[in-house]
Amino acid sequence: MKTISSMVCAFACVLGMTATNVNAAAETSLQKNTLSVGADLNYPPYDYFVDGKPAGFDPSLLALLAKKMNVELTFSDTRFASLLLGLKSNRFDLASAGMYVTPERAQQINFLPYMKTGVSFVVLKGSANQPMTPADLCGLRVSSIQGAAWIPKLTEFSKTGCVDQGKAPIKLSEFPSSAEAVQTLFAKTADVQTEDAAVAAVAVKNTSGRIEISSKEILYPVVGGYGLRNDNQVLLAAMTKALQAIKDSGEYAALLKEYNLGEPSKEEIAAAMGTAN
Repeated sequence: MKTISSMVCAFACVLGMTATNVNAAAETSLQKNTLSVGADLNYPPYDYFVDGKPAGFDPSLLALLAKKMNVELTFSDTRFASLLLGLKSNRFDLASAGMYVTPERAQQINFLPYMKTGVSFVVLKGSANQPMTPADLCGLRVSSIQGAAWIPKLTEFSKTGCVDQGKAPIKLSEFPSSAEAVQTLFAKTADVQTEDAAVAAVAVKNTSGRIEISSKEILYPVVGGYGLRNDNQVLLAAMTKALQAIKDSGEYAALLKEYNLGEPSKEEIAAAMGTAN
């Protein structure tokens, strides 16, 4: 019994030392005024390269947070599929890739929820069709990137919200890329394009205003968050404080507006994390 008790004690001590070491590493990182970020820099407009430097919504937001925390950012370009492994193996402090918060992921890592995205409706500038809700799509020709998360939802709505209500169905067409989907507007083979809210905002800018966003709110919203290790409470607390500071200053709201994103509510965050009652 004494031997077993000693083994249990030793094992507990090792676990305690491991947790202490991780938190100590986080403290040391912040004390050295550094924050290492693993980011999939191949995902515009969230994370990508411009002239060899990280750009997009996430690097811009992280720069604001880093300024409040008085730390310097370093980026490690990491494909999305390897981000969680790299985070858990301590290759970097933070995972950034427009990552959706889900209950399954929230069981593996901590999240700092920081934005809400979803679907925007895009039309030709000055179009007679100015849909704002899915109900406005009944009978219209709608293009989308292939396999988008909102396709099943729009397909179901076409049946229950259009056909079952005596209206014409939504005429959905899918294309391999967003660029091909938006071309259907210019060719006038589609009336509306459905697109990720941030991607839609960039498309409007890149086409010199030839298209516009008709929807006023983000539809089918999802919450995005930065990923942190579960035992890295020091960094989570520091980033939470910094995020509140840029909210108070108005910098956060201005950046969300620039990228056509939203701030998630407490209820939306709880639902995404799987903690809603």
